[in-house]
Formats: sequence, structure tokens, C-alpha cells
Amino acid sequence: PRTPVTTGVLWDLAQTRLFLAAGRLDSARAIVDRIRPRLDSLESLKKTLVMIAGIVDAELLLAEGRPDSAIHMYRTTPLVGLSMAGGWRAALYSHPPTRDVVPRAFQAKGQPDSAIAEYEKLLKLDPQGTDRRLISPLYHYRLALLCEKSGKVEKAKAEYSRFLEIWKNADSDRPEL
Repeated sequence: PRTPVTTGVLWDLAQTRLFLAAGRLDSARAIVDRIRPRLDSLESLKKTLVMIAGIVDAELLLAEGRPDSAIHMYRTTPLVGLSMAGGWRAALYSHPPTRDVVPRAFQAKGQPDSAIAEYEKLLKLDPQGTDRRLISPLYHYRLALLCEKSGKVEKAKAEYSRFLEIWKNADSDRPEL
């Protein structure tokens, strides 16, 4: 994009993801706090970047040990539908790839049944909804782990099977395999 505010927010969101991955939560928080006031001034991609900023903030809140705030942030972040006319912007639509903030937050709160229910919702495509972001195969794996730990053996087996079916050609050095 050739717009200074939009370009700056895109850059800041990318940096935030890197800081999150590196465990530099203070740096990530400083950037997220810098992004928020600029969202109203975006020249383009406003709905998409507001969505991404909200999801990144929810991810950061979870990393900061604030699962209730993470759930609230994620659930109040407006999701946008995918536009086939988006061109290169379509790649932004499924970024960040971590759509499972809410189930992981419930897991952090020690509520595995709520986490399982959230993963099950996440793995179902709502034909009436507008959310068409990619569904990571890892969500099947994470659901299987939760089911196994909760004693839901048959459900765990089914989810492990689905995960392995999807990832049958994945690199064998993946820790999940």
C-alpha cells in the first residue's frame, strides 16, 4: 500500500508477531498500544487491519496471562468476510494464523470442556457466516490432546486420525508427528 498510516500499521503488526514469537511481551504491548489510536486513520484495508489488530491483541493478552481479557478482545473484534477481489490482500485475511485464542484461553483458565467446545466450533464451517479464514490442521491435534487428557478417548482418536489424514505428507520432523 502507498499510504503511510496503513503501511505503518502493517509494519507494526508484523513486528508485534515477531516480538510475540520471541517472548518479548513488553515490546509487543508497546507496539499494540501504538497501533490502536491509528486504526481510525487508516487509508485502506481498515476492516481487515482492525480485525488483525484485535486478534493480535487477544494473542498478546493471552501471552500476558490475561485469558479473560483475551477472550473478550477476540470475541468483540469484528470479523470481515473474504473478498475474492482482494488480490494480494487475500493473504492478510488469514493472518494471523492463530484463530484458536479462545480455546487456548479456556485451557489456560483450567476449563478443558470449554476449550474442547470452542475447538469444535472453530473446526465447523458455518455456511451462513462470513468467516472463511483458513483452519489450521493443528486445531485437530490440539483438540485431540485436550480430549485425551479429559478421558474422551474415542473423540481423541477421531481427531488424531483427522489430523494425520490432513498432514500425511507433512515433514516428518514436525513435533506433532
